[in-house]
Amino acid sequence: MTGRYPFQSLKLSIAAICEYALESRGRWTLVGTFRQLEFAAFPATLNRLEVYLLLTDVTTSGVSRLGLSLWPPSTDVGVEELEPILQGRTPAGMAAFPESLEGVFRFTDVVFPTPGRYDLYVEVNDDVFELITLFVRRSK
Repeated sequence: MTGRYPFQSLKLSIAAICEYALESRGRWTLVGTFRQLEFAAFPATLNRLEVYLLLTDVTTSGVSRLGLSLWPPSTDVGVEELEPILQGRTPAGMAAFPESLEGVFRFTDVVFPTPGRYDLYVEVNDDVFELITLFVRRSK
């Protein structure tokens, strides 16, 4: 994954959706990573959702804020009526190093109204930088 203008040198090296992201002595352990969820009934609630991000080449890019927003499938309602299911801004404890920025966005009790493709937008300085897709399905 590579960044786009105006962050041409910025790279999203790792974006992991998981149940838990634990940091100890500068190392991260990601538990229960996923890009797809299954539920028996909808609306469905996921007790915990965490997103670990590692951005590299940060020093030359002018990054001052990070954000995440999770959007439902656009087939549910008209596009003008869509609202994000969750939003987060630069999390506390984001660690900045000379060439990278890493940290975790933590969310609890995330409600998925319907099955479908959910779009998770990574935002840099309030501009969309990358898109991560999360598929939510009805279990068989």
